[in-house]
Amino acid sequence: MPVVAVRARADLWLPSVFSAFGKAEVASEGRYTYPEVAIKDSLETRSSNWSYGGELALRSDSAPAIVNFGQGDFIDLVETESLLPLDQHFKDDSNFDPDAYWPGVLAAGQFRGVQYALPYGVGIWVVAFSDNLAEAVRVSPPSPEAFDSQEFLQKAIALQGARSLPGYEDTQGTAVIVSENPVLAGEVNTSTPGYAFLHSAIGPYGGTTGSYDGLRLSAALKAAELYHDLAVKHSLGISVEESWNRLQEAKLGMFVHLLSGRSMFFKTATVGEANYSLYPFPAFGEPVNPAEAWGMLGVAATAEDADAAYDAMRVLDRQIQTEKFIPALRQSPSQLFERLQLLTETESEMVVDLLEHASYITLTRRERGVLNRAFDGGIALHGNSADEALRRAALELGG
Repeated sequence: MPVVAVRARADLWLPSVFSAFGKAEVASEGRYTYPEVAIKDSLETRSSNWSYGGELALRSDSAPAIVNFGQGDFIDLVETESLLPLDQHFKDDSNFDPDAYWPGVLAAGQFRGVQYALPYGVGIWVVAFSDNLAEAVRVSPPSPEAFDSQEFLQKAIALQGARSLPGYEDTQGTAVIVSENPVLAGEVNTSTPGYAFLHSAIGPYGGTTGSYDGLRLSAALKAAELYHDLAVKHSLGISVEESWNRLQEAKLGMFVHLLSGRSMFFKTATVGEANYSLYPFPAFGEPVNPAEAWGMLGVAATAEDADAAYDAMRVLDRQIQTEKFIPALRQSPSQLFERLQLLTETESEMVVDLLEHASYITLTRRERGVLNRAFDGGIALHGNSADEALRRAALELGG
């Protein structure tokens, strides 16, 4: 029955997510089929100004009943009235248990108190730390219980000391990876997003909160100063290509990473034995544990039969959540260990604990684009002060 709209960005959707559509058809016992309405990958869809809801409005000839999307497009889909509320469906669904989900993740699919999205995939921001490189330069590993922002900076500087060792002259203590988008004028690419550091310092802002007041707090400036110290004062900014080379050579001391299970390249990509271990994201006081709901489903406003579309969405959701990434459904450490396999048992326990106490980043596509450009790019590419980068980002966001 339903047609599924899929954003075709290859960097977001796993092949296993697509394979779940076929499995869902089998699981529905012939009640539903899931043909695709593909949104072609293009420069426009990669822009921070692209509207998913606007794109769906152009597809009146093949209007979807279910929509598959990421957190960054959620509010746009709601504001363009592309999604139907799910609250009553959840109440009527005897198999839906909100307590079965990680705390806070369902709220990532709410807007002004109304549930419009059902998350299925999550990620938690962590730090990958090279135990072997640390041993070579006699740097002790971080303490998972007290890995704060200043310790993160000190470890980065200490790991940079490996450059004094023969064969390690190009070692990178950590990497602030920011670059101009080569084909999209005005867009900035980053693998170390400042928005995650800000979230760790001040908690939720923008997105579903609708407020940028937190950017005026002294804690936000503290996060900006750390980013500036890393990228400018200690010259730890490098390109994506350079960071990949250092990683493969086991010469990247540590780096921040959104752990979702979709990619754990640092466990398998090195030429040497890097032995990267995972630690919590650096905290600026009480740990906030920034997380993201990267995959969501919703019932399209164009669905001819909303009840059937919801049921078909739930069938699809159950299939997607069995794939090899961190699902929105709670997992025990042993379950997560079985799913991801490249994690150690200790790391699995840590990730579960982080997700049990996580705070979700709900920034929109536009907000991320503004922060990437004004905050990350302002500091790492243009050398702006922490205060100036934060002020410009807040001004452009409207806060």
